[in-house]
Amino acid sequence: MKSYLIFNIDGEIIEFKTNTILSHKELNYSNQITISHENYNYLIFYNNNFTHKLNLCKLIFINFDIYGNYLIFKLDKNHNLKNFTLKQALKLTSNLNKFEFSDYSSDEY
Repeated sequence: MKSYLIFNIDGEIIEFKTNTILSHKELNYSNQITISHENYNYLIFYNNNFTHKLNLCKLIFINFDIYGNYLIFKLDKNHNLKNFTLKQALKLTSNLNKFEFSDYSSDEY
């Protein structure tokens, strides 16, 4: 079984397991997109229902707004399902806002 993630608009990320990739109709999502990042493809299912709140959970390779919940499957170059765990997602988000702490000092003011 392989893991995939659901990103809720309340900030919760839930890890689920499956044997196959379900279709966007089975998952009740109207849109899907595949984005390549490093050595993997990420299959994202989402609804852009503007009556929902903007989902603030973003990964480094998502460069568009998503309203409501969305889920992500990780695929290799041959489109085989790979594990995509919460730990892996957190590593991707930790690269979003890197800055040097040595550039800031409370003694300057």
